[in-house]
Amino acid sequence: MILPGIDRSDPGTYVLVMYLGAPRTVTVGARGAFALDAGYYLYVGGALNGLAGRLSRHLRTGDKKLYWHIDYLRAVTELVEIWWTISPARLECEWAATLRGLPGVSEPVPRFGSSDCNCSTHLFYLFDKPSFNDFAIHWPNHDVQRSILSPKSPSSNRLCLIVG
Repeated sequence: MILPGIDRSDPGTYVLVMYLGAPRTVTVGARGAFALDAGYYLYVGGALNGLAGRLSRHLRTGDKKLYWHIDYLRAVTELVEIWWTISPARLECEWAATLRGLPGVSEPVPRFGSSDCNCSTHLFYLFDKPSFNDFAIHWPNHDVQRSILSPKSPSSNRLCLIVG
């Protein structure tokens, strides 16, 4: 079990909250290079065939083939939080619309992670740390959870999870 309350086959939707400590140019496969500012990046994803497996992949660094757009960004960012819900409903685009409407949000890379839908992007940027409550209040009928990830320990490659 990757997060408490998620079984291997549970479908769901998630937001990866990532931190980039300094401005950086990131090459995203065939999409090319993008200049990214320091700050917080939020990526919306769906995993209807298994949320636990998908989140496990996103938690790994360094030992995986770069396949999806998000893999390239995860290689250079620190994963700070995961916001998630278990649901068989396709909520990615609706969650992206919610993030798009939060104060201070911009869209740093067009069509990032949204090649299979009509959204302008599934990647959002904030200079300051985003508020889980500002997001979750829009989803009162879903049990949206937040998992806070502590930084990697200098003596370990494991990530500690605090669920709250």
